[in-house]
Amino acid sequence: LTADSRDLLDDAIDVINHTPDLDFVFFTGDLVDVPFEKNLLMFFEHVNKLKYPYYAVPGNHDICVGGYLNKLLFVELMQKYNKNFKFSKTYYSFTPKSGYKVIALDPIIDNRITANGELSEEQLIFLDKEIKEAGNSIILIFMHVPLKQPFSSDNHRLLNAEAMYRV
Repeated sequence: LTADSRDLLDDAIDVINHTPDLDFVFFTGDLVDVPFEKNLLMFFEHVNKLKYPYYAVPGNHDICVGGYLNKLLFVELMQKYNKNFKFSKTYYSFTPKSGYKVIALDPIIDNRITANGELSEEQLIFLDKEIKEAGNSIILIFMHVPLKQPFSSDNHRLLNAEAMYRV
């Protein structure tokens, strides 16, 4: 379906734009298939047609190990082309409305080629702090690699899931 991905994305955007009363849209990575800046720029051309704010975290296809499209550039491009992205890292939090807390995490491993993920100690501390500060708010956590596998996979899992469960 890669050849039809632009049309499929446009169709999804049309459906979202015709859905009333959304607070935001969240993309959990693999915004592109091949991690080239030009591909990410094409993604922005399409998603900037959304009438709702959107946010994103990188997936393993969005970051080039040892290449040009790294996490720093990902953030710079998000800041430049997404007016809602005011964050300085690939993990962040925000409050979309009273009673809700969104926590975006980035478990993408960027020093070797793998589809597995791992949360850094820095992010685990961030997560703990954000959960404590959320109080009674409903917490929504977004990240590319699932905490709980919907199906067994040794190739696309959170390697330190137990550390996240302890938070």
